[in-house]
Amino acid sequence: MTPALQPVTDYLREHSPVFYLALDAAGVVRETNRFTTTLLGRDVTGRPFREVFVNFAGTLDPATLAREPARLQPLDVSTAAGLPQTIQCGFHAAGGLILALGHLDVAEIQSLQGQFLELNNELNVVTRDLQKANAQLKKLNELKNRFVGFAAHDLRKPVGVIQTYTEFLRDEARDRLTAEQAEFLDIIHERARTMAELIDELLDIAMIESGRNEAKLALTGLAQIFQIASLSVKRIADAKQVQIEVALDPALPDLQLDRLKIEQVVVNLLGNAVEHTRPGTTVRLDARRDGDQVVVTVRDQGTGIPAALLDKLFQPFARGQTEKAGGHASHGLGLAIAKRMVEAHRGRIWAENNPDGGATFSFTLPVVRPAHPPLQSPTTPVDETPA
Repeated sequence: MTPALQPVTDYLREHSPVFYLALDAAGVVRETNRFTTTLLGRDVTGRPFREVFVNFAGTLDPATLAREPARLQPLDVSTAAGLPQTIQCGFHAAGGLILALGHLDVAEIQSLQGQFLELNNELNVVTRDLQKANAQLKKLNELKNRFVGFAAHDLRKPVGVIQTYTEFLRDEARDRLTAEQAEFLDIIHERARTMAELIDELLDIAMIESGRNEAKLALTGLAQIFQIASLSVKRIADAKQVQIEVALDPALPDLQLDRLKIEQVVVNLLGNAVEHTRPGTTVRLDARRDGDQVVVTVRDQGTGIPAALLDKLFQPFARGQTEKAGGHASHGLGLAIAKRMVEAHRGRIWAENNPDGGATFSFTLPVVRPAHPPLQSPTTPVDETPA
């Protein structure tokens, strides 16, 4: 080579978009260029020729290929992106080395670019359709929540009137009613009570789904909540001869709670447990500390929950739930509301079957530690009772 052309050759080798490898007789890479290193994402100098290519056929020998320098061999290399790239490669013998010179398969690149643009256009269309559908669903959900809220609010008053008058008749006129009439009155009162519960739950769901489910936190003890919850379901429990057993660790700290929300959760779980358990058995309500959280559990002695339904219990209007032992209808909202309320306190709720029968519903509440522990006087004895 003319010495004057050497700088030009070096420049072309280092700066042209040409795939370049110089191989020795053993097929080891002795030299490469910047474009090849960038394409492969690594320096392959000193590596065997076959390691550069993907699925390289063992019968292809560089020395054999160099006998036909005009023939281009399509070979795949593993690029820096981890994807194969086809190189149209020719082999040439020069100065005791075999030079592998090649270029990217332009047709393949153009095909891939076309496929990418087509997929990108399809993705843009799908994204626009999805955004439009989401906007429509959001609007429909808002309309549904408004309708449910208005409908439930308008139904609450007449249902309350039905409850009031049936209670009046039961208290004042039962002695003048036949046994059949008294039974009818009890059915009317029970159905009105069930309808009132459904209306309240519909209002809760509408409020929660409209984004108004923020917990108004205040330092609160669980003892009062447990007491109110037990009294709330006492009538149903007494009617079924179900005993409510409460076990509350007196060492539990007060928690940052929305008292009314957590009270509603406990009443719901306790009421469900009483209605699902068998007459003459016990429902247990307890709370214990587990690290930085308090775990509240309600355990019944009913028929348990089919395994296929465990993941659906906390969905609104979930059907196919376990049948209540008292025959009461379930509209599938109470547990969904309980889940939203527990999550508003940064807790979680779940259900599981007991090994000896029945089911246990549990939820957690976080224990908020004070930023600075209260100072104690040196003369004040330290209370070593574990928290």
